[in-house]
Amino acid sequence: DLGGGAAAGGSAASGWPQVLASWAQARLATGGAPLLEDAMPEFERTLIREALRAARGGRQEAAKLLGWGRNTLTRKLKELGMED
Repeated sequence: DLGGGAAAGGSAASGWPQVLASWAQARLATGGAPLLEDAMPEFERTLIREALRAARGGRQEAAKLLGWGRNTLTRKLKELGMED
């Protein structure tokens, strides 16, 4: 689990990098799959989910919050299995 930060009771600036580092260390210790292969999809899902929540489901606004175009968001939603 890559959670942490403000929602977990820590500061968003210092909490999640520590959680991410611990997760990476545990994965490396057990010989898990390539780190980015596992972490990036979950990282993207989390940020997309939060952008959509902040935009109240509006894809155009969520894409803007992510720094993407709407078509990129639509493609990522499909790739990550997040489409309705």
